[in-house]
Amino acid sequence: MKKTKLFMATALLFAASTLFITGCQPEAENPDNPASPPVIENPDPQPNPDPDPDPKPVEEITLDLSTYSYRKNFVSTTETLNIGIGDWGDGTDRKPNEDGSWTLTASTSMWGGISGVVAPFTGLNAGVISQYDYIAFTGDFSNFTINDTEDPEVGNAGVNIKVPDVQKRFTTKNKNADGTITYYIATSEFGEAPKSAVEFAIIIGGSGSIKLTEVYLAAKENPVKPVSAITIAPETTSVAGGAAVTFTVKDSNLNDITASTTFAIDGEDATGSTIAANVLTAGNASGTVTVKATYTCDDGTFTATATVSVAAGLTNLVTTVGLERVYLGPGWNALLQDVTELAAAAEYLTIENNVATYKLPAGLGEQWQAQLKLSTDAKLTEGQKWYFACKLSGISGNYTLKLNDTEELVPMFNNVAFTDGETIHCSGTSPRDFENISLMFDFGTCPEGVLTISDILFAITE
Repeated sequence: MKKTKLFMATALLFAASTLFITGCQPEAENPDNPASPPVIENPDPQPNPDPDPDPKPVEEITLDLSTYSYRKNFVSTTETLNIGIGDWGDGTDRKPNEDGSWTLTASTSMWGGISGVVAPFTGLNAGVISQYDYIAFTGDFSNFTINDTEDPEVGNAGVNIKVPDVQKRFTTKNKNADGTITYYIATSEFGEAPKSAVEFAIIIGGSGSIKLTEVYLAAKENPVKPVSAITIAPETTSVAGGAAVTFTVKDSNLNDITASTTFAIDGEDATGSTIAANVLTAGNASGTVTVKATYTCDDGTFTATATVSVAAGLTNLVTTVGLERVYLGPGWNALLQDVTELAAAAEYLTIENNVATYKLPAGLGEQWQAQLKLSTDAKLTEGQKWYFACKLSGISGNYTLKLNDTEELVPMFNNVAFTDGETIHCSGTSPRDFENISLMFDFGTCPEGVLTISDILFAITE
């Protein structure tokens, strides 16, 4: 009994001394105090030696985004923006609020999968994302339940950012004093994608509604540098006589400066070729035309050149164009499911006099949602040098193209931007014999409208 009393007394004395020592420590900052800095929730806390039956993640500050003061805003309650949120055909209800925020209400099925919300931001200058350190957004999630399953079979679960075509799940977030949450991810996580991306999207699996108060790109150093050079695209290309080539010029900050650039043509084979603004119309003389672009700004005068090979007097190998297959599925809801007969596709597709007219509905938003495979009677034999061209008109958007549904003739044109009336073209050397060369198109990210594919040309250049 005496030993028991002694043990209890010692235990009480130890507990009291521990309480006294703990009470002398500096008071922890209160995450509910508005004066406190934001804190984040660690998604992978270290295990406790004596684990709580219901452990909570450790909270700490890992990144103070306020130090990344150079921002490109897409949603803001403190800055007036004339920027909308796009539609990728996922079914999200998106409504702007008077304070500049947006309310996103989940669809019951994103692209035929789990419920959630999608907020795409499009129309960026290609590569601008790569100039910033982080993509971040802030939202009020009090009326939203995140589907945070780790099941790999459940696509688009959790909180994600997609920089086409790379999608990453957020692993870091700040809990703010006002109850909102800021998610952020380094642009370097997306590899090479930000260098060419013209859009990105927030994708969150779950149910309910989110009030989106901020979306921005953030950089610690000013991403806008003095202009040091300009680039012209395409830099090299081949066209048939009479074809048009449209050029785009950008400065070293990736700004489109085409409208402020002057263009001139040169070369002994330039006879008959003309250039108006940024559009070259090739003459009927075969040879090489040099296009020179000149841009003057406060930082100096800069030039860039492009080389255009003109092949005149070509004989078109294409005499008939037909339908091989069409799939049309806005939001992956198939309107045409691999249809091979024109009569069955007549509501959306006609082919007359070798001209294909493709009616694209609203709600498209992802690559391969508007596939169109056209057949031709063009043939190639091994070693022949060839040239292909066709004209896209009626809308502006992005196209994907595989010749003969392979990458043997030329690498796939992967989601490339085009403007209304543009002639797209390519050339190469045939690695083997080909019969009835097909054209595998996709216009899955295009806006609603009627697209015409015309002036389809396949020719042997030598």
